[in-house]
Amino acid sequence: MANIENIFRFISLRPTKLEKEKGRLNMYVYKADSKSPFYNEVKIAVTTGVAKENLFDIAVKFKSTANYVKDYHAIKFPVPKMLNWVTDNGRLSFKKGDFIASLEKIAGKALKDILKDKDFISAYNNLSDSILADILSATRVNDKEEKISAIKVLYILKTVGEKSLKLIDDELIDEFFGRSTVVFPLLKATTDKKDQPEQPKPDTSAEEREKEKNRKKEYLTNLETAHRELSKMATDEKYRYLPEVNESENARIKELENHVNLLANDCKKKKKSKNISIASSVSAMIHPAKRESVLSNKAVGLLNDNSKKILADFHFEMGKINPVNAVNRIEDEIRYIHANTESDFTYNKMIAIGGTYVDKKKFTESFIDKSTSVKNSIGSFLKKCTIKAGLGDLLIVRQTLKAYELAEFAHVENALAGEFRERMHKRLDVTEVISDTITETVTEKERDLQSAERSEMQTEAEKIIEQKAHVDAGLQVSGSYGPSVSFSASLNAGFSSSVQETQKKSTSYSREVTEKTSEKVRTKVTEELRRRVLQQIKETNIHRIDNTGQGANHMRGIYRWLNKIYDAQIYNYGQRMMYEFVIPEPASFFLYATVENPPTDSDLVKPELPTYYGAPLKPSNLTRTNYNDYVSQYNVVNAPEPLSTFTVKTYFNNQDGRSRVTLGRSNAIAIPDGYEAYAAIVSQEHIHEIGKNYLFKYMIGGVSRDATSYWGAEYLSFPRNYRGEITFALEVMDCWSFAIGVDIFCNLTNEAFAEWQLKMYDAIMQAYLDQKAAYDAKMEQKNIQKGVEILGRNPIENRRIEKEELKKLIIMILTNNPCLNINSFTRHNVCDSKSPNEPIMDLSKVCPNGSFIRFFENAFEWENILYVFYPYFWGRHAKWINAIHLTDPDLDFAAFLKAGAARVQIPVRPGFEKAIAFYCQTLQLLGTGIIWDGNDVPLIGDDLYVPIIKEISENLGKLDDGVYYPDPDTPNPWEVTIPTSLVVLQDLKEIPNIRDMMTNNNITLINT
Repeated sequence: MANIENIFRFISLRPTKLEKEKGRLNMYVYKADSKSPFYNEVKIAVTTGVAKENLFDIAVKFKSTANYVKDYHAIKFPVPKMLNWVTDNGRLSFKKGDFIASLEKIAGKALKDILKDKDFISAYNNLSDSILADILSATRVNDKEEKISAIKVLYILKTVGEKSLKLIDDELIDEFFGRSTVVFPLLKATTDKKDQPEQPKPDTSAEEREKEKNRKKEYLTNLETAHRELSKMATDEKYRYLPEVNESENARIKELENHVNLLANDCKKKKKSKNISIASSVSAMIHPAKRESVLSNKAVGLLNDNSKKILADFHFEMGKINPVNAVNRIEDEIRYIHANTESDFTYNKMIAIGGTYVDKKKFTESFIDKSTSVKNSIGSFLKKCTIKAGLGDLLIVRQTLKAYELAEFAHVENALAGEFRERMHKRLDVTEVISDTITETVTEKERDLQSAERSEMQTEAEKIIEQKAHVDAGLQVSGSYGPSVSFSASLNAGFSSSVQETQKKSTSYSREVTEKTSEKVRTKVTEELRRRVLQQIKETNIHRIDNTGQGANHMRGIYRWLNKIYDAQIYNYGQRMMYEFVIPEPASFFLYATVENPPTDSDLVKPELPTYYGAPLKPSNLTRTNYNDYVSQYNVVNAPEPLSTFTVKTYFNNQDGRSRVTLGRSNAIAIPDGYEAYAAIVSQEHIHEIGKNYLFKYMIGGVSRDATSYWGAEYLSFPRNYRGEITFALEVMDCWSFAIGVDIFCNLTNEAFAEWQLKMYDAIMQAYLDQKAAYDAKMEQKNIQKGVEILGRNPIENRRIEKEELKKLIIMILTNNPCLNINSFTRHNVCDSKSPNEPIMDLSKVCPNGSFIRFFENAFEWENILYVFYPYFWGRHAKWINAIHLTDPDLDFAAFLKAGAARVQIPVRPGFEKAIAFYCQTLQLLGTGIIWDGNDVPLIGDDLYVPIIKEISENLGKLDDGVYYPDPDTPNPWEVTIPTSLVVLQDLKEIPNIRDMMTNNNITLINT
């Protein structure tokens, strides 16, 4: 027997027939002129459109009063006894059970007296208010069904006594109670206020990581700006701070020394002792040598605000910023940030979806709408969307495969008599790499040693006459000049009457040694690396037609399309309460899941051409802050590291000795490749004999300095930048010893940075070409290995996917929650702390979540869901370009993948109409739907749900098994033709006659 499939092409949906008068099944517990304070307060709040929180507060406030019925057994009126009687006698009719008389007997009063009883009135009002308060506060109440049954009993007594309700004698009591519904006529509650229910918070870890990544990218941009500004200022003399030098300092110190000498001589002449203190107003200053390069206040003011903030974060004082140190610090920070930042680049995968490959990156971007706020969209959902229900006949079209049908020609292959045709395709890839490296080393040393010896005899005679009488004269002088210069001097003289004669002889020996050494080193290493990689892919495709045999005639092959023929029949399954939804892009999550986590062997990593802001990458686009992104994307090996912007070349010289020397020295200092010297710090000290003339001068980079009168460190800017080498010269006269050191500051040249950019670009492009070659080879391999490939899934599996995706989206709408996340597990392993990742149930969540799942699974007939897919242009424009190319062998599934929207109608399972209606009413009223666990469900009355439920209840169970439509007794199937992508090769003799348009006659073509 052929399989029968259910297909849904049309339904019969209509609005409910509105009742002119409310039927007997609806128990409106409140009248329009109700005097219940609580109900009237709620009614006013709903009419004025207050937020749901206000209704909640009103209900909670009432539940704290004495009028709230916590336990219906505490009611003074004997309602519990009446409910027990109804339970025991429910299978009796009203007449046979003598319903009213039995209840009068329990109350001990006649019906007219019951209606006047204060306990009855209080019980009726308090029970009505309590049930409504439980609904508005969304409270789980244990005896809620007993309260509903109790209010039904009181309602029957009240309405029968007022003669507004007449009981049918032969109706069973249980049937009446089961078919009746308690209705609270609050009409249509508005939810236009801004306050909306708090939704579960989605996982924001990915969002936080993205924010952190963007913050680091912005920080790198600011670092690059600061690096560029400071690098420029470091080499430009006009941005440097120049301290003012007090040229009169040495003169004033010498003047002070002269005063000291005059005072000493005066003491000798006057032969008296004096203590003299000289108060000096001389302000001392740092040595006139300029010690380092510091930015001027004007230069600091020209910096970008972000650059200033970066320098402040690095703890640089604004008045003491050394730009070279700042640039080096920034480069260290750039390297650190790169090492701790996720790359933006991801592998671009080609994902197989249906019968085509799609670009993962572009496809994902078409699904992302960064302008949409989920939080705001949740809050405004109930303002713009009303869940609509209707009443309809569930009509299901069931189809049975009947036959296959040959259709039109798909292709005609002809071969002339004697023709031999063969098409062969071969492919061979050969890759050869040859690398040569040559390094040369030559070592040459030269040493020149000269020695000279000198002996001298010196004789010195000295005669001093002293008076014996001793006279002391003393002089003390002290002075201080600022924070760094201080001195003290003292003079004591004694006089005696003795005569002293002294004779001195000395012999001196001197040896001078001069050593000259030069060394020249050249290294030559010859290394030749030859690597030949032969990659051979042999692909042979042969298509051969041989019509060369003896007596061969013309040959023809006809390919024809193949169609499926189905018998379709409509079945009527009776009336259903129907809900209709229009779902946007129903396949969006399925496509997202397929792209993000594709099936095994369904994805290929396709390398993208390196780009810079959408344009092809150029070497000049590479910077210190972005090259690492390309390295990570293309797996670049041996990537060249960018050179530091600044480096220092050092040189030193010295002379030690015990006598005065005069000399001159010069040298050529090599500048590192790729750098140019722009300034230097010269640090020098020298020792000379007091009172003797001496000289200490040096020259470097075209700048000459006479350092005879000072020592220390001095910063010098060169008049031009030097590459390759720079000369240094030193001239010394009559100095005992000296030491001099030179720190030459070098800046990276533009050519050297461009050379690094070019090398880095070559490495990136080579890595890209390697990846591209590997990708092309994989694609070729897949095509070769493909053979006979069956695309797509089983159509039954496709229908299941479609229904599950639609079902999920509908539940999200009904729960007002796009972040559906039913989690019944806990993160804490209470069983074994050594296995923290073991899934452990959270028992406090199991039952509530189970009730939620059971309700939505059972409340609707998901197996009878009806849907139709609308074209792609009803979806986001960004998705169009991808959606239009999505294909699948199953045409219905292809429509699902492309759909911009889907119209869905879902029938409510018979018996769940009240529960679903109550849930939707509370969703509209409170913003959160309430699941009523019991059987006796109340309703908030309006003109939509009450008549639908009444009409369905009257026809319940009549067409559960389905009947033929439109005539229940007579089947009326029709044929449906479904085209397929299959073709069949057919013999010419089976082809009907072909008409010749030139002769208008039928001709017969037969292969012989």
